[in-house]
Parts: sequence; structure tokens; C-alpha cells
Amino acid sequence: MVLCSGLWMTLKRKVMQKPKRNGIPNQRSRREKASFSANPARVLPESEILHPWELFKEFTYQEIATATNDFSPESLIGQGRFGAVYKGRLERIGQNVTIKKFDPHGQEGNREFLLERVMLAILCHENIAQLFGYCVEGGRIILVYAHMHLRSLEDHIHYFTSEEKALDWSIRMQIAVGVAKGLKYLHCVTNPPVIHSDLKTAHILLDHDFKPKISGFGLAKFGPVADMRFHDSTSLVTNGYWAPEYVNNGDELTLKYDIYSFGVVMLELITGCKPIEDSSLGPQRTLVERTLPLFKDDNMRKILDPKLIIENRGMEETVRKAVVLAFKCLREEPNARPTISQVVDALDDLVKFMAIEKRKSSQNG
Repeated sequence: MVLCSGLWMTLKRKVMQKPKRNGIPNQRSRREKASFSANPARVLPESEILHPWELFKEFTYQEIATATNDFSPESLIGQGRFGAVYKGRLERIGQNVTIKKFDPHGQEGNREFLLERVMLAILCHENIAQLFGYCVEGGRIILVYAHMHLRSLEDHIHYFTSEEKALDWSIRMQIAVGVAKGLKYLHCVTNPPVIHSDLKTAHILLDHDFKPKISGFGLAKFGPVADMRFHDSTSLVTNGYWAPEYVNNGDELTLKYDIYSFGVVMLELITGCKPIEDSSLGPQRTLVERTLPLFKDDNMRKILDPKLIIENRGMEETVRKAVVLAFKCLREEPNARPTISQVVDALDDLVKFMAIEKRKSSQNG
């Protein structure tokens, strides 16, 4: 609790600009009682500040166990670096929820729990995951999120079942827009900016209409430049998202690190492939390395997920625009990558172009 309080006070001192609500209902009262102020030059007095454990409901372990049918395999919906994710229903609040249970034996998990809990207390955007509550009992640490009906983006791209239909091209680009807007909130609205530093498809949750919600803030840092030496060997499982500057230097990150990771997510949406494959592929293990030659040859049909079909020249052009944007985000030199505002603008233009092409196709059809 002392460490959590210390993290909260650090965030309270650093984050003083009140974020936009972006249409989220029932968020104003609890968020405005946190450390944001309409006047970024003024810090709220301590008497007006709620600590993170006051902003969310505290659940008992028995409530969580009951909600997940004692953490049954049927309730399990994912396995992350620091623990497992379950679906369940908490009767006290009468809602279906997503439950993240951290590994009680991992110190990294403890740190991620504390940081994510505090981060989500101060972040408020329609494309950021909503935290309902938590449980700290008997050495067990658990976070409770609003239920995401459609699980993670990773599940839908890489692990969908034979009964499920592959995401169509339009939905994939809508998801890309939502993720980019969530990142824009982190980079451009919060003050100082937040570097997520662990963006990946497993941390992009989908609600019932495929609206994406960014989660996984346990490794987040304040920017625009931050120390990155806290990343350790446990992060090797996600190195397909690492930017070249971290691979080469490994001691700091900037906002452009998130841009690179977003470029990898874009490639996953476009290709349907995982960001990294087994070592048998040799030097071309990563999705970026495998796709780059096809991009240089302008071979869009081979880049596109084989589960999708290019129906006309208009769709092929939208695929080309998406691939070009992804590789702009994946440039080796960080300063050569676009800002997240530029990415959002490009994706908005892409979605508009898709709508125009769809109307043309229907008129000609």
C-alpha cells in the first residue's frame, strides 16, 4: 500500500492537465477528483484528491473466485506475461467483467499491478480500457476490468476458431483508427505524455462492436523521453514489437517507440501473421523482416492476409495505403517516423477513401 501511495503521489505531481472525456459516461466525478485540473498550472490540494484505492471498488478473493467458477479453464480467456485473464460475472455490481490475475510469485507482476492500477485511475478515453476494481488479499493481486465481449485483437487475428469469421478489411482498419486515437490521447492530451511501451495485439481489447481499448499499462512511462532499463529478460516474448533503437541501445525510449509498435500491430492487421516466428526461419524471424521485401516489390496481394480477398482495384489501393503507413511507422530512424497525430490523420483519410470506394462499387454493382 505504501508503494502504491508513492506511485500515486508521483503521478499526481506529474499529471496536471485534465483530459478530455471523449463521451465516456459516468466518468466525470471520479476522474475530476483525481489530480487533473482545468488549470494545468494548479495542483489540487491533498484534501481534494482521492487515492487510487478509493477510486475503484475493492472485491474479496471469494467474490472473484465465484465470478470465475473458481478460475476454471472454461473461464480462462488469455495468458499474459505476468498472469492469466478470465471472464466472469460479479453479482455485487451485476456486471460481466474481465479479470486479470497476477502471478503471486513474480515481483515484476507486483510492480505491473501497482502501476497499471494507478495509471488507469488517471486515464480517461473511449479507447483506453476501463478499470472497475481490484483485489489484494492473501498475497493475491487481481484487477477487474469492464468486460470486453470480443476478447483481444490477438485472439481474433491469430487464434480465432473455425466457427468464427475472420475480421473483414473494414473492421481491421476501424480497429487501427481506434488504437491510434487511444495512443494520440496518451501522447498528446496527457501532460506529460504517456509512453505505453508495451503495445501489442494482446493488449488491445475489443468490445461488442469491435471498438478497441488499449490495456496493459504495467510498463508505461512518462515521456517524452524515459529510462527503459526496467525492461528485462521477461520481455523477450514480445520482442517482435521492439523498435531498433531499443535493440541497439536498450536504455531509453521516446514516443516514437510506441509508433514503431503500432506499425507492427498494423502489419498484423494487414497480414494476419504473428510479429515473430520460431527460430527455424533464421534472420527473417520477425514480421517486419519477412514483409519488407514484398513491400519493396509492391506486392500487396502477397502481403495481405490470405483469408481476405482483394475484390477490386479500390480495395487494393486501400491495402497499399495501409501498408505504406505501416512501414512509415516502422522506419529504423525514430525521428523519421510520423507522429501519432499524423498517423490518425492518415488513417482517417484512409477510412474516408474506403467509404468512397464502397459507394462507387455499390453504384457500379
